[in-house]
Amino acid sequence: MEQLLTKQLPAADRPYSQHELADIRQRNLDRLNIGSTMVYHPNSGYFYLAKSGGKKEAAVLSGEVLEEGCCSVCWKLRKTPSELRDTANIMIDEFILRFEKKPEKWTRELIHLENTYYKWLYIDFDRKRGDRRVPRNTGGDDNGGGDRRFRNNRDDNGGGDRRFRNNRDNNRDNNGGGDRRFRNNRDNNGGGDRRFRNNNRRDNVTEEAPVDNTPPELTNNNEFPAL
Repeated sequence: MEQLLTKQLPAADRPYSQHELADIRQRNLDRLNIGSTMVYHPNSGYFYLAKSGGKKEAAVLSGEVLEEGCCSVCWKLRKTPSELRDTANIMIDEFILRFEKKPEKWTRELIHLENTYYKWLYIDFDRKRGDRRVPRNTGGDDNGGGDRRFRNNRDDNGGGDRRFRNNRDNNRDNNGGGDRRFRNNRDNNGGGDRRFRNNNRRDNVTEEAPVDNTPPELTNNNEFPAL
């Protein structure tokens, strides 16, 4: 959310026609599944386009009076971290000022402001951050319980002793006999002391890149693509 609210609009590298800007705006709304029904909340003074096919859209189209306390902007402000709330309020005030009446002419700045407003309003940042860390299935029952099992290391019925895959010499019998050997851990003649592969070796070490928890919707920097 911080990246979204603090993102600056880059300078334009070419002029944009009104038709092109209108097309870009519509695509931004389509990505968020936003329809054309405007929702007004007189008590809070906030307004926004409802999700296409959502409950707010159905309520407005049917003439239903919206209940107090159901303002999506008010709810999202409460969910916004306290250190970003002032920034969000400034963005909302700017949106109300610019979009209280439909703009007669589109600009890149207006489209960027509107896109920021609806991304902030409709993206579930907590869920997106959690979905990027899905634990691998390492065995056990459907509820995560049970003992860990080694993949493809037992017989068809899950019984038998654990065996080391491809870790014996070429002359082993069908029962897995033969001496255990360490893969690529000795010299070409099989002699030499055993060494630990890639254990505490500092040559050619590549540091892992930091994990990017940015929601996928915020990684699209091509906000104004060339058509």
